[in-house]
Amino acid sequence: MDATDQRKHSGAGLGLAIVKELVQLHTGTLQINSEVGKGTEVIVALPVQAAERPAASAPSHILQESSGTLAGRTVLVAEDNEMNALVTTETMRRYYPGAVVELVRTGREALRHMEQDVDGDTALVLMDVQMPEMDGMTATRRIRALDGDAARVPVIALTASVLPSDLSRCLDAGMDACVSKPFKAEELIRAIARLTGDGGAPTGVGYDVHDPRVALYHWLVPTRLKALRAALAANDPSEVKLIVHSLRPQLVERDAERFAPLCDQLLRMNGELSSQQVNELIAAIEASLA
Repeated sequence: MDATDQRKHSGAGLGLAIVKELVQLHTGTLQINSEVGKGTEVIVALPVQAAERPAASAPSHILQESSGTLAGRTVLVAEDNEMNALVTTETMRRYYPGAVVELVRTGREALRHMEQDVDGDTALVLMDVQMPEMDGMTATRRIRALDGDAARVPVIALTASVLPSDLSRCLDAGMDACVSKPFKAEELIRAIARLTGDGGAPTGVGYDVHDPRVALYHWLVPTRLKALRAALAANDPSEVKLIVHSLRPQLVERDAERFAPLCDQLLRMNGELSSQQVNELIAAIEASLA
């Protein structure tokens, strides 16, 4: 990685090096057996003992009562990866429905947002570490150099790294906590509660973003729904059929009884567009996203 931690390549080839460091930290052993044409076997041995099953208890991240600290305030999410952005923003909307969640794609955009936040409306920043244009650590250093409340906003690093040295660098840059990706909702909420005093909604509201099929549905469908509305407004039957065809697999998997007839009647149309049928499908999709 270069000094700015900007992602330039798909992989850095650090997998085994990271495994080796983690194994050594646990005083374990790492054995590699490789044979040309057959493959590689990696054996990790760790000196651990089975722990007793803990007594059932409530999730530790949930406060007895939400303080409401984030209600009506802005939570800034800085994340360039589409799926990570979806999971992070929807986790916040699920557990903090009263907060205003804003998404930016680069560290430079995150810095610009904080520079313009003269009213101190932003209560929390969830910062990806590796982003284009400006990485998360550089953005955090520059936020800490701002004047006023913006310099003191809590910043939580969202990082794919679990190396102690990388986590230390995040803290040295001025970040207040680190949560490793992919994260569990309770891990993120626990960090937020510690920094803001707000433990969010105890069970969350809305859909579960950690169900891959549900997350994919809420990721793909809204954009295609917008395109469907535009095609209807342009009275373009061929474009409507093309969009409905691309939507059908996600819609039918979601609710075959409801969506299969709506999609199929539009796909069978010839010539003139039935705006009533398209609007019926649009209304059904909107209801499924609510």
